[in-house]
Amino acid sequence: MYSRNGFTLIELLTVIMILSLVLTLAGPAYKGGRKDDINVVARKLAADMRYARSLAISKGKKQPIEFDFNGRHYRVADRTEKITLPGDIDLSLTLDMADITVQQGRIIFYPDGSSSGGIVAMSKGNTVMTVTAGWFNGKIQLARK
Repeated sequence: MYSRNGFTLIELLTVIMILSLVLTLAGPAYKGGRKDDINVVARKLAADMRYARSLAISKGKKQPIEFDFNGRHYRVADRTEKITLPGDIDLSLTLDMADITVQQGRIIFYPDGSSSGGIVAMSKGNTVMTVTAGWFNGKIQLARK
């Protein structure tokens, strides 16, 4: 008689196949979502707004985030690239009258950390995400409604 001190090749291959199947099915949930997912888009905007605020404080001059409603994009402070919003995400802004026109709007971050303030609301289906820039302290808040 012999004693069994390990696993057979069949057992090891079965476990590896089950693990690969689980990772294949569950993997996308842990990657942070798709590029057009409203959560990803809202988090990206919040990060860009925090970047503009930090830039205003570090450079000592105001930095805007400009929104273009017709082009469905926004541009951050010192960057030349425009971030285009997915077509199925609706955008609305609540800003000071001085910072909005029919086609464009902007939130300005000042060197003292404050901002002109505003709320950016994004909706897709029944999901609404808001990114708020506090006018007094410039704090960026992300919320799901």
